[in-house]
Amino acid sequence: MQQRSECKLLLSLAQRQQKSRNIAEIVSKTVSNPRFLFPGIGKGQGGDIAEAFKAAFPHKCSAIVGRGIYGAEDINAAAIRLWESASAVL
Repeated sequence: MQQRSECKLLLSLAQRQQKSRNIAEIVSKTVSNPRFLFPGIGKGQGGDIAEAFKAAFPHKCSAIVGRGIYGAEDINAAAIRLWESASAVL
């Protein structure tokens, strides 16, 4: 019998979807209800929030967004675009 891990939060780079998929597959075998945390979303590092969340599906996901919002001309519009992109996957 495989032992379940108590680890609950996993950090994975948003720009590395294939690696995130591989990690999600491995982790789902040993961790109950993991949550993925993706830094590098948006303007600064170029990670795509929808692609990152798809890579970890069906697990819970959170994104770290910095310049993708505060570096935008219209921060409200940038936040809405990110939310809509992520919501389309959830």
